[in-house]
Amino acid sequence: MPDFPNTENPSYAEWKKFFEKKYLKYLKSNSVIIAHSLGCQFAIRFLREKNLTIESLILVSPPLNDCGISEISDFF
Repeated sequence: MPDFPNTENPSYAEWKKFFEKKYLKYLKSNSVIIAHSLGCQFAIRFLREKNLTIESLILVSPPLNDCGISEISDFF
C-alpha cells in the first residue's frame, strides 16, 4: 500500500514520480489495484497515461471532480 508523499498538499507529478520509482515494476497484467479517495483519480490518470492494462481497478469513495479545491485539480 503506497504511502504517498505530501498528502496535505498533494501533487499529481510528485505522486507519479514516487509511484513510478517504488511500484511501477510490480504492475502486471494480472494486477488488482484498490484505490481510495484521491488515490482513485491518481490510479485512473496514471494507468491511462502509461497505457497500462491491469486485471481490475476497484475504486472506493472516488471524488467525481476537484470539488472546487484548486490544490487537487491537477489530478483531474
